[in-house]
Amino acid sequence: AGGAPSQRQRSENRGSEANAHAAAAAAAAGKKGSGGFENEGLAGAKPEQVAAALLLQRQLIQTVAGDQELSRLALNAFRSFVRAYTTYPSSLKHVFHVKSLHLGHLAASFGLKEAPKKIGAGGSAAERKKRKLEGQKANVKKQKQAWHKTAQAAAAMGL
Repeated sequence: AGGAPSQRQRSENRGSEANAHAAAAAAAAGKKGSGGFENEGLAGAKPEQVAAALLLQRQLIQTVAGDQELSRLALNAFRSFVRAYTTYPSSLKHVFHVKSLHLGHLAASFGLKEAPKKIGAGGSAAERKKRKLEGQKANVKKQKQAWHKTAQAAAAMGL
């Protein structure tokens, strides 16, 4: 009788743990500044619903943070979304105004802990220029190596 817990007991334990987490999240949701997720946009939502949403959000963030591939995919999806958002036609800019986006909340919706510092393809213009020069140097090096191989082959043939 005092052995390992049954499947049902383990399931009940998980359920009570989830309820405890939800209750803690509900308490935190009632406080301003609870991890950046106030009750914004949830008018009329019941505290249990807010708590469940916060719990789900935290689980998503933990899952994404624990997997490098998911993190990479989430980051790429976030960047793609922001880039697409900025390309709406000017007639819709009053609705889809990029400066009104809360990038931290948007990042959380993709399972990211915080908004990436660099949203564009490669950061600042100076960084892009530096990478371009590095690429050009690598190409020159490859060309020199190819020329040396050709010269060596020609010398070996007696040309």
